Amino acid sequence: AVNPLKTCVFFRGSERELSAAAAAAVLLSYFKLRDDIADSPFWKGLLYRALLPAAAHARRRAAKKHPEIDGAVSRMAEKQAEIERSGCPSV
Repeated sequence: AVNPLKTCVFFRGSERELSAAAAAAVLLSYFKLRDDIADSPFWKGLLYRALLPAAAHARRRAAKKHPEIDGAVSRMAEKQAEIERSGCPSV
C-alpha cells in the first residue's frame, strides 16, 4: 500500500531525468495546442486560443530549465508545419 505521508525514495538521484521528461511533456503539449489552433475552424480554435496563455506560461518555465529540449521540439514543430503547408498527402 502507498502512504501519501511517507517520503518516496524511488526517484532519488533521477531528478534531472524526471525534470527533463516533464519539460518535454509540457513543450510537446504547447506545440500540439499551437498546431490544433492552426488546423481548427474558428469556433473550435477559439477554445484552444483560450488555453494558450496558460500553455505559453508553462512553456516558458520548461524552456528556461531545458532550453535544449525547447529548441529541438520547436524545430520539429516548425518542420511539421512546413510539411503541412506544402500539402504533402502523407501527413
